[in-house]
Amino acid sequence: RKRIHIQIERGSIGFQAGVIHLALRIDIGLENGIEGPMVEAVAGALALGADRLAAALPGRAWSMDDPVVPVTEDGDLRQRVLLCATARRGEDPSTWLLPFDVDGQSLSWHETVLEDGDCEGWVPHALQVGVDAGWEPDIPGAAGQLARCTALGHEVFLAPAGSDLLDQVAGR
Repeated sequence: RKRIHIQIERGSIGFQAGVIHLALRIDIGLENGIEGPMVEAVAGALALGADRLAAALPGRAWSMDDPVVPVTEDGDLRQRVLLCATARRGEDPSTWLLPFDVDGQSLSWHETVLEDGDCEGWVPHALQVGVDAGWEPDIPGAAGQLARCTALGHEVFLAPAGSDLLDQVAGR
């Protein structure tokens, strides 16, 4: 099994709790990393009562066997990838690594790698810890947490059922 390192660039996280769907486009800035925005987004989803989480995170991948990161002043030789991770309460997390290339305006996908069960990396495990914690829904808390996400520069998108629920709490 080949071990790789992935540098996450930007990402989207999707959540589902019954009929409530939530998506966030997180703006991480390369100097800050993704950990902070992930925690903020997962906290908002858990407050909505999420029992499953998914993340789609684009980045660059390279082999852990490479002694030096393959980036020079002439270019970046790391493989572009989309890392998808899912977690459901009571199940093992899953990850998919979808390598792709961009050539001008065209996008070409390569063979997908699926990793079930004993996934490596902190992203699937962070999602799993969140859903396994089994937080009780706290809709007012969710509204505050999602407001915090937008104040930090992330975009929050709620399906109509989620928006209606937050509107009811706000008395609108």
